Amino acid sequence: MTSRERVLAVFEGKLPDRCPIDFQATPDAEAMLTDAFGLSDAEALREYLGCDIRVVSPVPKPANQGVFARHLFVEEAGQGRWLDNWGLTWQRVEVPAGDVFYDVVDAPLKDVAEVAEVEDYPFPKPGQDWDFSGLQGEALRHSGRAVAGQTAAVFDDAWRLLGLEKMFIDIALRPELVHAVLRKVCDYWLEFARLEFEAAAGALDLMWIFDDLGTQNGLVISPETCREFVLPLIGERAALCHRYVARAILHCCGGIEPVIEDIIGAGVDALNPIQSAPRGMDRGRLKARYGDRLVFHGSVDEQRVLVPGTPDVVAADTRECIDTLGAGGGYIVAASHKIETDISPENVRAMFFTAMEHGRYP
Repeated sequence: MTSRERVLAVFEGKLPDRCPIDFQATPDAEAMLTDAFGLSDAEALREYLGCDIRVVSPVPKPANQGVFARHLFVEEAGQGRWLDNWGLTWQRVEVPAGDVFYDVVDAPLKDVAEVAEVEDYPFPKPGQDWDFSGLQGEALRHSGRAVAGQTAAVFDDAWRLLGLEKMFIDIALRPELVHAVLRKVCDYWLEFARLEFEAAAGALDLMWIFDDLGTQNGLVISPETCREFVLPLIGERAALCHRYVARAILHCCGGIEPVIEDIIGAGVDALNPIQSAPRGMDRGRLKARYGDRLVFHGSVDEQRVLVPGTPDVVAADTRECIDTLGAGGGYIVAASHKIETDISPENVRAMFFTAMEHGRYP
Protein backbone atom coordinates (compact mmCIF):
# COMPACT_ATOMS: atom_id res chain seq x y z
CA MET A 1 0.00 0.00 0.00
CA THR A 2 1.02 3.62 -0.41
CA SER A 3 1.05 5.71 2.74
CA ARG A 4 -2.18 7.42 1.68
CA GLU A 5 -3.93 4.12 0.97
CA ARG A 6 -2.74 2.78 4.33
CA VAL A 7 -4.11 5.77 6.28
CA LEU A 8 -7.42 5.94 4.42
CA ALA A 9 -7.93 2.18 4.91
CA VAL A 10 -7.85 2.70 8.66
CA PHE A 11 -10.56 5.37 8.43
CA GLU A 12 -12.65 3.16 6.15
CA GLY A 13 -12.63 0.31 8.67
CA LYS A 14 -10.34 -1.84 6.53
CA LEU A 15 -7.19 -3.68 7.51
CA PRO A 16 -4.08 -2.12 5.90
CA ASP A 17 -0.80 -3.91 5.28
CA ARG A 18 0.54 -2.37 8.51
CA CYS A 19 -0.47 0.20 11.09
CA PRO A 20 0.05 3.69 9.68
CA ILE A 21 2.73 5.74 11.43
CA ASP A 22 2.77 9.43 12.25
CA PHE A 23 5.74 11.46 13.47
CA GLN A 24 5.21 14.80 15.19
CA ALA A 25 7.88 16.73 17.07
CA THR A 26 8.76 20.18 18.31
CA PRO A 27 11.03 22.14 15.95
CA ASP A 28 13.97 21.74 18.34
CA ALA A 29 13.47 17.98 18.62
CA GLU A 30 13.11 17.68 14.86
CA ALA A 31 16.43 19.46 14.34
CA MET A 32 18.12 17.34 17.03
CA LEU A 33 16.92 14.07 15.48
CA THR A 34 17.79 15.11 11.92
CA ASP A 35 21.35 15.78 13.07
CA ALA A 36 21.58 12.66 15.27
CA PHE A 37 20.56 10.36 12.43
CA GLY A 38 22.81 12.11 9.90
CA LEU A 39 19.91 13.11 7.64
CA SER A 40 19.60 16.06 5.30
CA ASP A 41 16.32 17.65 6.38
CA ALA A 42 12.93 17.20 8.06
CA GLU A 43 11.46 15.33 5.08
CA ALA A 44 14.33 12.84 5.12
CA LEU A 45 13.70 12.35 8.84
CA ARG A 46 10.04 11.48 8.21
CA GLU A 47 11.05 9.04 5.48
CA TYR A 48 13.57 7.40 7.81
CA LEU A 49 10.95 6.94 10.54
CA GLY A 50 8.27 5.56 8.20
CA CYS A 51 5.86 8.47 8.63
CA ASP A 52 2.73 8.08 6.47
CA ILE A 53 1.19 11.54 7.08
CA ARG A 54 2.35 15.01 6.12
CA VAL A 55 0.95 18.25 7.57
CA VAL A 56 0.77 21.32 5.34
CA SER A 57 0.26 24.89 6.44
CA PRO A 58 -0.39 28.36 5.06
CA VAL A 59 2.44 30.88 5.30
CA PRO A 60 2.29 33.78 7.78
CA LYS A 61 2.15 37.16 6.07
CA PRO A 62 5.25 39.36 6.40
CA ALA A 63 4.09 41.39 9.43
CA ASN A 64 4.63 38.47 11.79
CA GLN A 65 7.89 37.96 13.71
CA GLY A 66 7.30 34.42 14.95
CA VAL A 67 4.68 31.69 15.28
CA PHE A 68 3.53 29.59 18.22
CA ALA A 69 0.39 27.41 18.34
CA ARG A 70 -0.79 29.06 15.12
CA HIS A 71 -0.58 32.49 16.77
CA LEU A 72 1.50 35.17 15.07
CA PHE A 73 3.88 37.34 17.07
CA VAL A 74 3.53 40.89 15.78
CA GLU A 75 5.24 43.05 18.39
CA GLU A 76 8.07 42.51 20.86
CA ALA A 77 7.01 43.40 24.42
CA GLY A 78 10.45 43.11 26.08
CA GLN A 79 12.12 40.49 28.30
CA GLY A 80 11.28 37.57 26.02
CA ARG A 81 7.67 38.63 25.63
CA TRP A 82 5.64 38.98 22.46
CA LEU A 83 2.25 40.44 21.58
CA ASP A 84 0.34 38.32 19.08
CA ASN A 85 -2.35 38.95 16.48
CA TRP A 86 -5.08 38.16 19.04
CA GLY A 87 -3.82 40.72 21.58
CA LEU A 88 -2.34 38.02 23.83
CA THR A 89 1.04 38.50 25.51
CA TRP A 90 3.31 35.42 25.52
CA GLN A 91 6.43 34.77 27.61
CA ARG A 92 9.30 32.76 26.14
CA VAL A 93 10.22 29.71 28.25
CA GLU A 94 13.20 27.45 27.53
CA VAL A 95 13.05 24.07 29.26
CA PRO A 96 16.27 22.37 30.48
CA ALA A 97 16.37 19.86 27.60
CA GLY A 98 16.41 22.71 25.08
CA ASP A 99 12.85 23.09 23.75
CA VAL A 100 11.37 26.58 23.60
CA PHE A 101 7.72 27.18 24.51
CA TYR A 102 5.58 30.23 25.22
CA ASP A 103 3.09 30.84 28.05
CA VAL A 104 0.33 33.44 28.00
CA VAL A 105 1.00 36.04 30.72
CA ASP A 106 -1.67 38.65 29.91
CA ALA A 107 -5.27 38.02 28.86
CA PRO A 108 -6.77 40.91 26.88
CA LEU A 109 -10.38 40.08 27.87
CA LYS A 110 -9.64 39.68 31.58
CA ASP A 111 -11.80 42.68 32.51
CA VAL A 112 -14.79 42.27 30.17
CA ALA A 113 -18.18 41.95 31.85
CA GLU A 114 -20.63 42.27 28.95
CA VAL A 115 -21.17 40.40 25.69
CA ALA A 116 -21.08 43.75 23.89
CA GLU A 117 -17.44 44.16 24.93
CA VAL A 118 -16.63 40.80 23.35
CA GLU A 119 -18.43 41.82 20.17
CA ASP A 120 -16.43 45.07 20.04
CA TYR A 121 -13.05 43.37 20.53
CA PRO A 122 -10.84 43.39 17.38
CA PHE A 123 -10.55 39.65 16.76
CA PRO A 124 -8.10 38.75 13.97
CA LYS A 125 -9.12 37.45 10.55
CA PRO A 126 -7.23 34.48 9.09
CA GLY A 127 -7.30 35.84 5.55
CA GLN A 128 -5.50 38.96 6.71
CA ASP A 129 -2.85 37.09 8.70
CA TRP A 130 -2.03 34.10 6.49
CA ASP A 131 -1.22 33.40 2.85
CA PHE A 132 -3.03 30.22 1.74
CA SER A 133 -2.06 30.43 -1.94
CA GLY A 134 0.72 27.82 -1.86
CA LEU A 135 -1.20 25.17 0.04
CA GLN A 136 -2.25 23.03 -2.92
CA GLY A 137 1.26 22.95 -4.34
CA GLU A 138 2.67 21.94 -0.94
CA ALA A 139 0.07 19.18 -0.62
CA LEU A 140 0.72 17.84 -4.12
CA ARG A 141 4.45 17.60 -3.40
CA HIS A 142 3.53 14.86 -0.93
CA SER A 143 1.97 12.60 -3.54
CA GLY A 144 1.33 9.14 -2.13
CA ARG A 145 1.13 10.41 1.46
CA ALA A 146 -1.95 11.22 3.50
CA VAL A 147 -2.02 15.02 3.73
CA ALA A 148 -3.44 16.93 6.70
CA GLY A 149 -4.33 20.52 7.37
CA GLN A 150 -4.18 21.92 10.87
CA THR A 151 -6.03 24.53 12.93
CA ALA A 152 -5.72 25.30 16.66
CA ALA A 153 -7.65 24.98 19.92
CA VAL A 154 -10.96 26.77 20.49
CA PHE A 155 -11.33 26.04 24.21
CA ASP A 156 -7.67 26.84 24.90
CA ASP A 157 -7.74 30.11 22.98
CA ALA A 158 -10.93 31.18 24.76
CA TRP A 159 -9.42 30.74 28.23
CA ARG A 160 -6.22 32.39 27.09
CA LEU A 161 -8.24 35.46 26.09
CA LEU A 162 -10.29 35.55 29.29
CA GLY A 163 -7.76 34.12 31.72
CA LEU A 164 -8.32 30.60 33.06
CA GLU A 165 -9.70 31.58 36.49
CA LYS A 166 -12.03 34.19 35.00
CA MET A 167 -13.30 31.69 32.43
CA PHE A 168 -14.21 29.19 35.15
CA ILE A 169 -15.98 31.88 37.18
CA ASP A 170 -17.81 33.19 34.11
CA ILE A 171 -18.98 29.69 33.18
CA ALA A 172 -20.87 29.73 36.48
CA LEU A 173 -21.88 33.39 36.72
CA ARG A 174 -21.86 34.80 33.16
CA PRO A 175 -22.17 31.83 30.79
CA GLU A 176 -23.33 34.07 27.96
CA LEU A 177 -19.94 35.81 28.07
CA VAL A 178 -18.06 32.51 27.71
CA HIS A 179 -20.33 31.40 24.88
CA ALA A 180 -19.63 34.70 23.10
CA VAL A 181 -15.84 34.30 23.34
CA LEU A 182 -15.97 30.64 22.28
CA ARG A 183 -18.15 31.62 19.32
CA LYS A 184 -15.66 34.24 18.14
CA VAL A 185 -12.69 31.88 18.51
CA CYS A 186 -14.49 29.00 16.80
CA ASP A 187 -15.50 31.22 13.89
CA TYR A 188 -11.84 32.15 13.37
CA TRP A 189 -10.68 28.53 13.23
CA LEU A 190 -13.64 27.46 11.10
CA GLU A 191 -12.71 30.14 8.59
CA PHE A 192 -9.03 29.16 8.82
CA ALA A 193 -9.94 25.54 8.02
CA ARG A 194 -12.29 26.59 5.22
CA LEU A 195 -9.54 28.65 3.60
CA GLU A 196 -7.18 25.67 3.88
CA PHE A 197 -9.70 23.36 2.22
CA GLU A 198 -10.48 25.85 -0.55
CA ALA A 199 -6.83 26.59 -1.26
CA ALA A 200 -5.88 22.89 -1.28
CA ALA A 201 -8.70 22.16 -3.75
CA GLY A 202 -9.35 18.58 -2.68
CA ALA A 203 -5.78 17.67 -1.72
CA LEU A 204 -6.40 17.40 2.05
CA ASP A 205 -7.33 13.99 3.42
CA LEU A 206 -7.32 14.95 7.11
CA MET A 207 -7.77 18.02 9.30
CA TRP A 208 -6.42 18.48 12.81
CA ILE A 209 -8.72 20.21 15.30
CA PHE A 210 -7.82 20.88 18.95
CA ASP A 211 -9.41 21.27 22.39
CA ASP A 212 -7.47 20.25 25.50
CA LEU A 213 -10.10 19.18 28.03
CA GLY A 214 -8.24 16.71 30.26
CA THR A 215 -5.79 16.55 33.16
CA GLN A 216 -4.00 13.63 34.82
CA ASN A 217 -7.05 13.06 37.02
CA GLY A 218 -9.95 13.71 34.66
CA LEU A 219 -11.66 16.55 32.84
CA VAL A 220 -10.82 20.23 33.32
CA ILE A 221 -14.55 20.96 33.47
CA SER A 222 -17.48 18.66 34.13
CA PRO A 223 -18.91 16.46 31.36
CA GLU A 224 -22.11 18.54 31.48
CA THR A 225 -20.13 21.76 31.00
CA CYS A 226 -18.20 20.18 28.13
CA ARG A 227 -21.48 19.24 26.48
CA GLU A 228 -22.88 22.73 26.82
CA PHE A 229 -19.86 24.84 25.91
CA VAL A 230 -17.37 22.78 23.89
CA LEU A 231 -18.83 19.68 22.23
CA PRO A 232 -21.15 21.60 19.85
CA LEU A 233 -18.15 23.57 18.55
CA ILE A 234 -16.19 20.36 18.02
CA GLY A 235 -19.18 19.15 16.04
CA GLU A 236 -19.16 22.24 13.84
CA ARG A 237 -15.52 21.74 12.96
CA ALA A 238 -15.99 18.03 12.27
CA ALA A 239 -18.97 18.81 10.02
CA LEU A 240 -16.87 21.29 8.04
CA CYS A 241 -14.22 18.61 7.50
CA HIS A 242 -16.83 16.18 6.23
CA ARG A 243 -18.25 18.75 3.81
CA TYR A 244 -14.82 18.77 2.19
CA VAL A 245 -14.57 14.96 2.30
CA ALA A 246 -11.81 15.01 4.91
CA ARG A 247 -11.48 13.19 8.21
CA ALA A 248 -11.44 15.13 11.50
CA ILE A 249 -8.68 14.27 13.99
CA LEU A 250 -9.24 15.77 17.45
CA HIS A 251 -6.27 16.40 19.73
CA CYS A 252 -7.58 16.32 23.30
CA CYS A 253 -5.10 15.60 26.10
CA GLY A 254 -5.56 13.89 29.43
CA GLY A 255 -8.30 11.86 31.10
CA ILE A 256 -11.22 12.57 28.79
CA GLU A 257 -12.97 9.18 28.83
CA PRO A 258 -16.26 10.60 30.28
CA VAL A 259 -16.86 12.56 27.04
CA ILE A 260 -15.41 10.21 24.39
CA GLU A 261 -18.93 9.01 23.53
CA ASP A 262 -19.89 12.67 23.02
CA ILE A 263 -16.79 13.26 20.90
CA ILE A 264 -17.83 10.39 18.64
CA GLY A 265 -21.35 11.81 18.52
CA ALA A 266 -19.91 15.17 17.45
CA GLY A 267 -18.54 13.50 14.31
CA VAL A 268 -14.86 13.17 15.18
CA ASP A 269 -13.15 10.41 13.17
CA ALA A 270 -9.91 9.99 15.13
CA LEU A 271 -8.78 10.83 18.64
CA ASN A 272 -5.27 11.86 19.70
CA PRO A 273 -3.08 11.55 21.80
CA ILE A 274 -4.54 8.66 23.89
CA GLN A 275 -2.33 9.23 26.92
CA SER A 276 -2.53 6.04 28.98
CA ALA A 277 -1.18 7.58 32.21
CA PRO A 278 -4.25 9.75 33.08
CA ARG A 279 -7.15 8.23 34.96
CA GLY A 280 -9.64 6.23 32.90
CA MET A 281 -7.52 5.98 29.74
CA ASP A 282 -6.67 2.27 29.76
CA ARG A 283 -5.92 1.21 26.20
CA GLY A 284 -7.77 -2.09 26.31
CA ARG A 285 -10.89 -0.53 27.78
CA LEU A 286 -10.89 2.27 25.21
CA LYS A 287 -10.45 -0.18 22.33
CA ALA A 288 -13.26 -2.40 23.61
CA ARG A 289 -15.71 0.47 24.13
CA TYR A 290 -14.96 2.75 21.18
CA GLY A 291 -12.69 0.93 18.74
CA ASP A 292 -15.47 0.10 16.29
CA ARG A 293 -16.36 3.79 15.88
CA LEU A 294 -13.14 5.72 16.42
CA VAL A 295 -9.59 5.64 15.07
CA PHE A 296 -6.96 5.95 17.79
CA HIS A 297 -3.85 8.04 17.08
CA GLY A 298 -0.87 8.08 19.46
CA SER A 299 -0.52 6.42 22.88
CA VAL A 300 3.17 5.39 22.90
CA ASP A 301 3.79 6.72 26.41
CA GLU A 302 6.05 9.77 26.70
CA GLN A 303 5.64 10.30 30.44
CA ARG A 304 6.48 6.80 31.64
CA VAL A 305 8.34 5.26 28.68
CA LEU A 306 9.81 7.47 25.95
CA VAL A 307 11.50 9.95 28.29
CA PRO A 308 12.79 7.72 31.15
CA GLY A 309 12.84 4.33 29.43
CA THR A 310 15.40 2.31 27.50
CA PRO A 311 15.02 1.31 23.83
CA ASP A 312 13.84 -2.15 24.91
CA VAL A 313 11.13 -0.66 27.13
CA VAL A 314 10.09 1.68 24.32
CA ALA A 315 9.85 -1.20 21.86
CA ALA A 316 7.70 -3.17 24.31
CA ASP A 317 5.28 -0.26 24.83
CA THR A 318 5.05 0.30 21.08
CA ARG A 319 4.21 -3.37 20.56
CA GLU A 320 1.56 -3.18 23.28
CA CYS A 321 -0.08 -0.18 21.57
CA ILE A 322 -0.16 -2.04 18.25
CA ASP A 323 -1.45 -5.27 19.76
CA THR A 324 -4.15 -3.52 21.80
CA LEU A 325 -5.25 -0.42 19.88
CA GLY A 326 -4.34 -1.87 16.47
CA ALA A 327 -6.17 -5.19 16.89
CA GLY A 328 -8.30 -5.49 13.76
CA GLY A 329 -7.18 -2.07 12.51
CA GLY A 330 -8.26 1.39 13.60
CA TYR A 331 -4.92 2.61 14.92
CA ILE A 332 -2.20 5.06 13.83
CA VAL A 333 1.10 4.62 15.68
CA ALA A 334 2.38 7.86 17.22
CA ALA A 335 3.71 9.18 20.50
CA SER A 336 1.32 10.32 23.22
CA HIS A 337 2.25 13.93 22.42
CA LYS A 338 4.76 15.74 20.25
CA ILE A 339 8.25 14.34 20.64
CA GLU A 340 10.45 16.78 22.53
CA THR A 341 14.19 17.14 23.07
CA ASP A 342 14.16 15.18 26.34
CA ILE A 343 13.51 11.95 24.38
CA SER A 344 16.75 10.32 23.21
CA PRO A 345 17.34 9.55 19.52
CA GLU A 346 17.81 5.88 20.49
CA ASN A 347 14.33 5.77 22.02
CA VAL A 348 12.79 7.52 19.01
CA ARG A 349 14.43 5.04 16.66
CA ALA A 350 13.28 2.10 18.82
CA MET A 351 9.68 3.31 18.68
CA PHE A 352 9.45 3.89 14.95
CA PHE A 353 11.50 0.91 13.83
CA THR A 354 9.37 -1.33 16.07
CA ALA A 355 6.23 0.19 14.53
CA MET A 356 7.46 -0.56 11.03
CA GLU A 357 8.38 -4.16 11.90
CA HIS A 358 5.78 -5.21 14.45
CA GLY A 359 2.90 -3.19 12.97
CA ARG A 360 2.48 -5.47 9.96
CA TYR A 361 -0.76 -7.42 9.85
CA PRO A 362 -0.84 -11.14 8.88
